[in-house]
Amino acid sequence: MSANRGAKIILHSLERSRSQRILWLLEELRLAYDIQPYKRDATQRAPASLKHLHPLGKAPVLSIAPPPASAHHHHHHHQQQQPPSLILAESAAIIEYLVDHFLHPPATGAEHPPTKLTLPPRWTAGRENQPGGETAAWLRYRYLMHYAEGSLMPLVVMRILMDVVKTAPAPFFVKPVLGIVPGIVNKEYTRPNLETHFGFLEAQLERIAGEGAAAGGGGGGGAAAAAAAAAAPAPAYLAGTQFTPADILMSYPLVIAEEIKAIDPDRFPRLRGYVKGLRGMEGYRRAVQVLEEVEGQEYRPF
Repeated sequence: MSANRGAKIILHSLERSRSQRILWLLEELRLAYDIQPYKRDATQRAPASLKHLHPLGKAPVLSIAPPPASAHHHHHHHQQQQPPSLILAESAAIIEYLVDHFLHPPATGAEHPPTKLTLPPRWTAGRENQPGGETAAWLRYRYLMHYAEGSLMPLVVMRILMDVVKTAPAPFFVKPVLGIVPGIVNKEYTRPNLETHFGFLEAQLERIAGEGAAAGGGGGGGAAAAAAAAAAPAPAYLAGTQFTPADILMSYPLVIAEEIKAIDPDRFPRLRGYVKGLRGMEGYRRAVQVLEEVEGQEYRPF
């Protein structure tokens, strides 16, 4: 059975938007999909045609046509009924839907390579379905799936908007005023808040790297394995030592922050290394390549 399990998937993708993450996930899940690109209009907004798909007119939007359902009327007559397509919006909701249907947990005892997309196990052994029985990695994962768009992204957007206002052409007598306002907003609000967030993520990566090292050192793989573990520290992702869909969701605000040089390399070296690592991943690069082919222009996140 193919990865799609009979579903036909179309990604409605807007240039310079959050669509690249969904594309990355589709690539990681080895799903077959079509891509419908949209250009921004003269005012840099999404075109009206996206509103026909979803009332908010934002991208990404994913449409999934389920496989035809076989309806059995009597025993000799059977016909195919096509259920209506699902229209999914909101990046985190799209990611969760795709993960629910197409990301299969690794077989028990199977060696899963660290770069392989996976979900953290939900329960600590012996504490299944109890409040507080969840693993730390699962709790971080669930948190990040809300945090990326709920807490981090609005700050990044505010920072970009202020940069736009600062550099926008304006009549000279208004310009000084417009220049002062973004400067104040960045200094008093955006920068300190972003730095608080980056400090939080930096500490999280440091803690996870520590957990990975501790786990790696405890394996019974003999001296050679221990030496290899020491030479190559376990990769740290944001939910744990495994690459999860939350990393894909978090990539967009962090890549933008890195592009506008908002992540101080001296204060947040792990976070910068993490973002660089994500951008170097095969699935990330493949998604960028697909977008560039489809749009006929160089990929820019915003």
